[in-house]
Amino acid sequence: MPTVERYEEHQSKGESVKQEAFTNEDAKDVTPSSGWRSPIEMERTDLIEIPASGCASFTVCILDDVQPSLVIAENLASHIGKLKHERKVFVLQDPSFKCWPVLYLESLDYVGFIGGWIDFAIGNNICKGDICKFELIDKKKLLFRVQIRKE
Repeated sequence: MPTVERYEEHQSKGESVKQEAFTNEDAKDVTPSSGWRSPIEMERTDLIEIPASGCASFTVCILDDVQPSLVIAENLASHIGKLKHERKVFVLQDPSFKCWPVLYLESLDYVGFIGGWIDFAIGNNICKGDICKFELIDKKKLLFRVQIRKE
């Protein structure tokens, strides 16, 4: 089964990566993704903004118990390139610098994380009322730094 290193190798070549590329339970510092369930309810406190660093960012307030998926701002794709109707592996970097792969889906009906989000949320003890700020720090690797503010 592919490892995270294989994922990074494929990403550096510009190749698309199948979902199983980030479900390897043996991969170092990576938590496997969970199954599909209903999307988490959230509030878009900030739509996509471009801070002084020049990186796209958005903020999500968790309004319900954590679910396996997370709906995000629809205009994210315009800041990271053409992703319409695609699945891509994004990497979320938590406050302790651990990286978590998540599957991003953009379709006519849904924009958000559909795999790996629940593992990231549980691993970082994200709860109802928490605020998560996502900042794109590497556009080529689709790497987001996530700051978590407990409420």
